[in-house]
Amino acid sequence: MYFQNVLRSLFGVSSQARVSDTITSVSAALGKSFVKNNLGFEHLSRKDALEHHSRNMYYTLFEEVDRSKIFLVMDATYVYIEKPGDFATQKLTYSGQKKRNLVKPFMVVLPSGYILEASGPWYATGANNDAGILKAILSTLPSDSEYLQPGDHDVVDRGFRDVITRLEDLEHHSHMPQLLKPKEKQFSTKQGNESRKVTLVRWLVEAVNGRIKKKFKFFRDTVPGGYLEKIGLFFSIGCALINKFCPPLSKDSPRHDRIAERAMELVDQENLLQVKVVEQRMDRNTKSWAKASKDSCADFPQLSIEDFETITLVVYQTGLAKRYTKLHMDALSNFESLINTEFPGVVRAKMESRFSGAKKTHNVWIEYDPSKSGVNAITGYYCKCKQGARTVGCCSHSCSVMWFLGHQRHQNPPTLKLRDRNLTFLNTRDFHENSDEGTSSEED
Repeated sequence: MYFQNVLRSLFGVSSQARVSDTITSVSAALGKSFVKNNLGFEHLSRKDALEHHSRNMYYTLFEEVDRSKIFLVMDATYVYIEKPGDFATQKLTYSGQKKRNLVKPFMVVLPSGYILEASGPWYATGANNDAGILKAILSTLPSDSEYLQPGDHDVVDRGFRDVITRLEDLEHHSHMPQLLKPKEKQFSTKQGNESRKVTLVRWLVEAVNGRIKKKFKFFRDTVPGGYLEKIGLFFSIGCALINKFCPPLSKDSPRHDRIAERAMELVDQENLLQVKVVEQRMDRNTKSWAKASKDSCADFPQLSIEDFETITLVVYQTGLAKRYTKLHMDALSNFESLINTEFPGVVRAKMESRFSGAKKTHNVWIEYDPSKSGVNAITGYYCKCKQGARTVGCCSHSCSVMWFLGHQRHQNPPTLKLRDRNLTFLNTRDFHENSDEGTSSEED
């Protein structure tokens, strides 16, 4: 294999086969000792897990007063592999969702980001969805396992919906984002708020997945088919190395305490602006739309980065808002979004979807009090997108409107610091037209 030949050359080894034998021997030795001491349900006692890897934010968000209860965050990740030579393995590793051959390591993570267990890898067949994998793992654990105690908490995504009943049989509390019922287009405020509580902490397992692939390029690239049988051991070694030598991804902090407390203050709050939009028919058709500019809504409050963290609770929506703003900005840094201000103290905007190619738009309403300043001046927000009714944080569409009106247009210069990319090569005709002129329409 290519990189084994590189190692053979770098270290002056006589043959590629010897490099392969060395990798096999070293990984086997690490698996027997190092991995065993740094990964797996048996390597860490429940007492140590609670003492060193619990976080206050989880207990606050899910209203757990008993600090002897543990939180487990679970998810699978993907490792892409070369197309196997035999048809049986091709079928077992082909993912209909990703349209590629892959295997799925499964991780159980503690609130600090510590990897308690890395199982698999599992084949990509339909039976090995997230719920199916977790069912298989639960069936192998002894009933008296330290991590199967009644009253414990499991934080999962929607892919685990078919295993929730099994977790309830174990008397566990399962926390999963809500599911829309058939024909429903938007979560209720309560559903959106409950989902937001879950996503405020579930990002952790995604961050662990990202850390593994950042630290170990082997898992980020397409793995040669010859390593298929060794991927599980290699992945376990990588997780054990991270547990042993990397700092925690999450720590208790006053900032996290404030986020959790703020979320709990808002979780039962009704979206009064949504009620007003319906009762006053603010969503009726109107012709009084105007393109947003630096002079629009002159009385809209100016907002700081800290204000946005209070509004959104975390930085994720703010990051998306910057990109939504970039999507709607023209070459002169004008915000190419339509707004309406016929209702005093309320601005309505149309935001283009970042997913749809059919120019689908989302209607957004932001209510503000011009007599106040900062975050206190924002008295409500509502969007017709799937998550737009929640009051625990806001959706990215609402955040983007506030970002431009309350922050971006007050900056000097007002342009976003996001690098433009030259994508004209995707359009053959435009590419040749630019080539004939000897210039490019955009800088790389």
